[in-house]
Amino acid sequence: MYKIALTLVKNSVMYRLLLLITVDFIFFGSTSATKVTSYLVIVGFVLWALSVYAIIYYALVVIKMYGLPIKNKRRLTSYLTILFSGFFALQSIGELSTKDILVIMPIAIIGYAYINYFRSDSQQIT
Repeated sequence: MYKIALTLVKNSVMYRLLLLITVDFIFFGSTSATKVTSYLVIVGFVLWALSVYAIIYYALVVIKMYGLPIKNKRRLTSYLTILFSGFFALQSIGELSTKDILVIMPIAIIGYAYINYFRSDSQQIT
């Protein structure tokens, strides 16, 4: 357990994650979504998406340290970030319902499986 903790501390991903969380606290703590202009709402959404990307990526790094090999870590992280950001955007404008989740999730899983596992090697994007 000590070796894993030491590896996590030495990992530069953790420092980037902590920096991003600090920037999140400063940005979201100093603004109010009801009082700022629209471009700051967009900046906040992008900052939120970057934070989600970093958290998912760091979680996959930790999972890999415990022995679960994950192929295409960045692709999986990007895919999950886009999925969660889409849900977040729909929820923030009041358009997310249970039906949306029940439709989008299976399509997203099938799409990810198709992109990563079912296409032949000659068709893969390099």
